[in-house]
Amino acid sequence: LPPSFTWLLDNRHLVVTRSDGPTPGSHLWLADTRTERVTPLTTTALNESSPSLSPDGRTLAFDSQATDFDLVEVPLDGSPLRPFLSSTRNEYDPATSPVNTQFAYVTDRAGNLQIWLQNEEGYLQQSLVSGSDFEGGGASLAIGSLAFSPDGKRLAFQRAHEANPQD
Repeated sequence: LPPSFTWLLDNRHLVVTRSDGPTPGSHLWLADTRTERVTPLTTTALNESSPSLSPDGRTLAFDSQATDFDLVEVPLDGSPLRPFLSSTRNEYDPATSPVNTQFAYVTDRAGNLQIWLQNEEGYLQQSLVSGSDFEGGGASLAIGSLAFSPDGKRLAFQRAHEANPQD
């Protein structure tokens, strides 16, 4: 979809929809037409679009769409797709252990992004990485690209975070 936007009453600023920011999905940004500076207005786990300014210029209405990522598996024998891990929360970026039935994935089941470890039998479920593991590093905006080491003892991942005010 093309970006949507609305002018603010000062004839200088726009609220625009962009999907190239630090968090997944589309979000609303405030754009200054004089300085060309663009700053985020929303960074939720939802997709925001179609901003519309109220006539008095004091509030903004917009679409907010939830996404629900689930883990799905596809047998390589041509059988149909089937759900692997599905809930009302997001589960994504799975990585399977090369040495046992464990798998890791990213989820927002606790309200913030975390990496969880689980096994296919279902009796192991534990948080491996959460926001508190990164003291002073800013809030996690995105976590992903999980990969187990060949011996299954380590897990590598990428993390994007808010800039630390002291930086």
